[in-house]
Amino acid sequence: MLTLAWGLFLLVLLAGAGAVLAALTLAALPALAAPKVQVSTTNAVADHADILSDETEQYVNDVSIKLSDACGAQIGVYTLDELLGSTTMEGFAYDVFNAWGLGSDDLDNGVLLLLAPNEADGGDYYIMRGDGLESQLELYRKAGGDAITVTVVEDPWNSQTPDPYPSMVKWIRHSDGTFSFDYTDLDYWVSLNLAHGIDGQIKSFSMSCWGNRITYYDEASGQVVSEAPATGSARWEELWRAFMEDYVAHMEEKGWFDMTYMAMDERPLAEIEPVLDLVESVTNSKGESMKMSLAVYDYDAESIFDRIDDLSLAYQLGSSKVKEIAEHRQELGLLTTMYTCGAQNSALLNEPGEGAYSIYHAAKYGTDGFLRWALDAFNDDPLVSSAHRILAAGDIYLIYPDEKDDAEMQAHSSVRFEKLMEGVRDMAKLKVLREQYPQLEEKVADLLDSIGMNTMPAEVNRVRAEIFRLSEEALYGEIEGGIQIEEGDLRMEQGETRQLHLRYTPAELEQNVRTVTYLNDMDPQITYSGSWIEESGYDDLFYGGDDHYCAPQDGEDAMNHGYSFTFSGDSFAIIGNREPMAGKFDVYIDGEYAATVDPYDSAKLRHQAIYTSPLLENTAHEVQVVGNGEKHAQASGYNKQLDVIETYVHAQVRWTSSDPQIVSVSAAGEIKALRAGTAMISVSYGEYTDSIQVSVATSVSTDDEGQKADDADTAAVSARPLIMLLLSGSAIGLLLMWKKRRSS
Repeated sequence: MLTLAWGLFLLVLLAGAGAVLAALTLAALPALAAPKVQVSTTNAVADHADILSDETEQYVNDVSIKLSDACGAQIGVYTLDELLGSTTMEGFAYDVFNAWGLGSDDLDNGVLLLLAPNEADGGDYYIMRGDGLESQLELYRKAGGDAITVTVVEDPWNSQTPDPYPSMVKWIRHSDGTFSFDYTDLDYWVSLNLAHGIDGQIKSFSMSCWGNRITYYDEASGQVVSEAPATGSARWEELWRAFMEDYVAHMEEKGWFDMTYMAMDERPLAEIEPVLDLVESVTNSKGESMKMSLAVYDYDAESIFDRIDDLSLAYQLGSSKVKEIAEHRQELGLLTTMYTCGAQNSALLNEPGEGAYSIYHAAKYGTDGFLRWALDAFNDDPLVSSAHRILAAGDIYLIYPDEKDDAEMQAHSSVRFEKLMEGVRDMAKLKVLREQYPQLEEKVADLLDSIGMNTMPAEVNRVRAEIFRLSEEALYGEIEGGIQIEEGDLRMEQGETRQLHLRYTPAELEQNVRTVTYLNDMDPQITYSGSWIEESGYDDLFYGGDDHYCAPQDGEDAMNHGYSFTFSGDSFAIIGNREPMAGKFDVYIDGEYAATVDPYDSAKLRHQAIYTSPLLENTAHEVQVVGNGEKHAQASGYNKQLDVIETYVHAQVRWTSSDPQIVSVSAAGEIKALRAGTAMISVSYGEYTDSIQVSVATSVSTDDEGQKADDADTAAVSARPLIMLLLSGSAIGLLLMWKKRRSS
């Protein structure tokens, strides 16, 4: 499972049966049952000390074969029937590792468990590994992985994965009835993760497992025994209390107590409460109990939510209630996430963009992160088919092993996994914008609230574009909206006219300064004809959480379905779905045909303005919408859907003059200079304003000064012929011309 927290971007992936299985299966040795093998240097077991049962040898060999088939990994168990002598466990393990061929020169994906029961102090062991198996951990870490999944009982998910998860804790029942617990494999696994920087949480599965089995090695009988006591029963309490007291002490001793959670998923309240009671009753040296983690797909256990330190709510629960729960828990200092599984998103046949949308969805409702099953629960042949017997293909793993014979074997990402990470990065950007640019707080909140108006891939594109725009605003400042009279200050002559022009910044401001009124689909002002279906309770899909739709049988029936409404304003927009099953409809405004609308689209796009009217007179209007019996050639139906109707009153451009006796201005922005002087011409558009100064000069032909100006102009006009004459030497001609000009 995968949890992403928007604070530290915490990523928790429930590791599957691929790379981690090599470490997980160590818990099965030597006590867990498994099939038989042939004694050979090519087999997975060399039990020279004769301490492993046939069943255990077979189990180890079977797991090794499955690993090799799935991802090329190799494991081996070697038991030593003599003392080491002068060598060391590490040195001898190195010799065995190479002699066996585990992790050859080309492949670095071997694991060896060396057991030496005859060594001092009850024997010794050594684990040696190649580095190839750790590439999946590195991929996980680089993606933001920060949680470690451990198993404390056998098969806690009741074999939902291709291979069951063995327990990392070996339970041993002694002859006197007491229990001890071997944490060798759990410690190894946790330490390996910590070495890779995965150090946020340790999730321990599970005191309320799906099979409800507790498996242990019974010393008295020499057998592996399983019990299934009812949760909360006396026997259940006895077994789990023995474990919890030991586990709390062990994790405290290792320094891991504060990061350890007892984890459960999708369990009924009747099983959750006994687990909580028991966990809370066992404390460490400071009087603290272990933290609790729980995933739920309904609200049946809501009464105990405040007792859960890390609560994950199923994806389909997304609503205003999830947001309320998340806000309440944040006030208490508790974590809340959302989770998906079972192909709810990012399965193989889903749109890849749904991986990113899953993260958006969790952030929309104010949760701290996201949880997903699973990372690498590989099937037998993961590079050929990701099929599962129950779940959708690809649901059980998001990454892939390498070709099993490839040199330097490394795990590989997938498009689905990368899209998931894109979603994480997008929400990380929003977090930075929100925290470091307080002026963007409201815009970020509005963007998160708006998520869900389209299909997932369309929303990913829309949200990402808006994040980019907000990022630009953070870097370069907000583009201030405004209007400007393009002509600037003017000088005009009496009687002159000019048309003024406005520039809008941004350009779309010209259409967007308006008052909006919402007429929801449930409003009694809307009258429906035909058979319409009402839907409600979808806060993240529709305005008000509801909509109306109809599904006419054919084109003729479509003409019987429609609706009408009245409004006061100067325009309106019909908001609804564009979808593959949509049929065409006609719009009539005040009894006159206005348009034919085709809401068809190959994908379902929600909350679209499928029709916007032209500007009308700002008064009362009546609108009729009716199916016309036609559809797009590729449409599969004649459906109509209504989410909400938006009605508008646009701001009016208003022109004024500070002195209409000097300069007048019309409603359209045409100015006329009437007499000499200066006037200010102002314009307003909603909250936006601008003004220019217009200076008017007296007409040049009305007085002596005007005559002088005219004479000067005439002299200037005559200058060129004068110069030409001088150049030609014709003084008489010059004199006559000059006199003639003056007399005229």
